[in-house]
Amino acid sequence: MATKANKAFKLIAVNKIQSSLKQAVTLKLNTTISAMFHGIINSNVAFATDMTREDLADFDTTLRQLLPIAWNKEAEKYVYDVERAVTASSKLGVNMNEMRQAYKNGSEIERQGVLEAFVMACEDYHADNAKAKKKKDLTADEKRDSAMTRIKSSVKAAKEQGATDTQILDMLIGMGVNVAGYTNALERAA
Repeated sequence: MATKANKAFKLIAVNKIQSSLKQAVTLKLNTTISAMFHGIINSNVAFATDMTREDLADFDTTLRQLLPIAWNKEAEKYVYDVERAVTASSKLGVNMNEMRQAYKNGSEIERQGVLEAFVMACEDYHADNAKAKKKKDLTADEKRDSAMTRIKSSVKAAKEQGATDTQILDMLIGMGVNVAGYTNALERAA
């Protein structure tokens, strides 16, 4: 079976879903830590060269705030941000300059030690902050869902009280909602 992206879809057996999720979370965490290491220790953010602003959401939600990149509005791309690198290393409790020198000038064993120390700092930070971040994200989702329910109820009540579709659309447009695609669909349906 092909998906919209023309990639084969593989249905995961129900008894494999939890292990599949754990693998996906581990892969995302490892990818994020790798990007942080390259950015903070090597000042190399080539991984972000062709990323869109929304692509940042693909990284681990707890650690992505520590990526040493910033969105450059003029260039419309992510660029290395030394201030974020310094802030991230501080939050991780690592000495960025010492680690950079040790990694750059060290033997293979010393370089491996720098990598292990960095990974442990990231994992500790993640362990200390992930639960709160997930709870915050779920709370935000619940608030959004609750707001959407209130909007639906309000629109339904307005319709029951005689509000026209045009009045409702005018109100939505006035609030900054882009309804262009929906109004075209309504015109075609009429």
